Amino acid sequence: MNTGAGRVVIDTNIYYQAFYNHQSRQMLLLDAAAQEKVELYSPELVREEALRTFSKAGFANCERLVEELPATWVPFELYSTFMAEASTLIRHKPDAHVVACALFLNCGILSANTRHFDTKRLRQPSTNNRF
Repeated sequence: MNTGAGRVVIDTNIYYQAFYNHQSRQMLLLDAAAQEKVELYSPELVREEALRTFSKAGFANCERLVEELPATWVPFELYSTFMAEASTLIRHKPDAHVVACALFLNCGILSANTRHFDTKRLRQPSTNNRF
């Protein structure tokens, strides 16, 4: 995706909310990414979690939905050196992969989980912004 557009690391819940409500701001974000107005990145772990979450929610064609997401999946090997630092920045350790990926890419994080990501040391873009 290297289009010069803004970029952000996306957590699983943003993808889920986009497909749960096709009129949501999260779906607008996916549409903006499909139009290359913004670049979306997620750790490969998020892809696996999205597949499980979509399947558990009963979405049809889960594998196709995940494969067609307008995101770049970042392998653990690329952001692994940031895991220790990420673990110090977030209380919920399973989300450290999202933080480490954002540190590696030097960009923000977008998550609907404000409880886990609500820390002054992390910056979060808002889905209230228009793309």
